[in-house]
Amino acid sequence: MKPILKIGNHDYTQWVAEGGLTPTDSDVDSSKSGRNTLDAVMVRNKLGHKMKWSVTLMDIPEEVAAQLSKDLSQTFFSATLLDPDAGRYLTKTYYCANRPFGAQRYDKATKKTYYVGMAFNMTEQ
Repeated sequence: MKPILKIGNHDYTQWVAEGGLTPTDSDVDSSKSGRNTLDAVMVRNKLGHKMKWSVTLMDIPEEVAAQLSKDLSQTFFSATLLDPDAGRYLTKTYYCANRPFGAQRYDKATKKTYYVGMAFNMTEQ
């Protein structure tokens, strides 16, 4: 299956850089997890796991960057991606704490501004 990136009703797949979707599956432990102070044995109380995606985009026009910024600035948003565990497209709820746009580049030929190197992380709620 082809990797995709849809946030809300907007499809950003065409703007994803080659190799630009990197999933990380992170465990969530309870506050009681940690090392035993007597023998240094790790004690874990795993509550679950959450997916974090690192996203890197190609040069994107300013209007696409503006829409993406609106989509990512919501407290929580739905996103559809190719889930590595499920082996199919899944829609989950995510948040994005930082939205670095990358450098602005003006194309004299098209008279448009592009954002170069926009990259961000999305973490599952």
